[in-house]
Amino acid sequence: MDNTIFDLQQSRNDVNFVIDNAYLEAEVCADIMTTAMDIPYVGSLLKLGKVASGYFDYRFVRKLGRYLKCANEIPPEEVTDFITTLSHKDKKRISDYITQLLYSAEEDKKADIMGMIYVRRVRGEINTDMMLRLCSIVARAYLPDLSHLGEYKEVSEVNTFVTDNLTALGLLADAGNMYEESGDGWESTGFGPTKHVLNEVGITLYQILEGLPVKPEPVKRIKEHEILGSPITNKEIDDIVK
Repeated sequence: MDNTIFDLQQSRNDVNFVIDNAYLEAEVCADIMTTAMDIPYVGSLLKLGKVASGYFDYRFVRKLGRYLKCANEIPPEEVTDFITTLSHKDKKRISDYITQLLYSAEEDKKADIMGMIYVRRVRGEINTDMMLRLCSIVARAYLPDLSHLGEYKEVSEVNTFVTDNLTALGLLADAGNMYEESGDGWESTGFGPTKHVLNEVGITLYQILEGLPVKPEPVKRIKEHEILGSPITNKEIDDIVK
């Protein structure tokens, strides 16, 4: 027993306790935490000082419960089969990574989404790198911005602070403006409206949030007619800035 999040998931009594208390109010947090101390995974974190004491412990247990509720939609035998494919080192690394993200997440809903992402990993729709990448993005995101992902399924000229935030999270690809060939490849001229579209990571997160099967899709980065084979001319610049 390594006291990882995977061990907790496979302990039916402990995981059910955590899930059942995920939606209770703070007034009962003292009773919940007293019992939670006896759960190896949670108790070890508290005793080692990996999480603080009091209200933030309680918030962590709530988020942990919501994560596990989503994760538990997978049949136990599938979870066992998946866990047996992980090395001891990977189990510890993934568990520590998810634990930290859950603890620091400021919204309980983020735990739900991380649980949904974990489900896709167990089902083999994404690999471990993509799972951790997506969970990290969710932890850093302002959640309402993620509801706009569908607006960038096709190349979009919309440029708002939401666009900026999604780009900073690594979910959008540059699909414009105009490019010219240089000695080092293609460079943006800086003219024309900036365009964006979901990149590979953005497509995957969108599919998971929408409950769709995760399937690779080509990224519409740059349209052929927007790539210039020679330096932009003065006339073309004038046409753009008119």
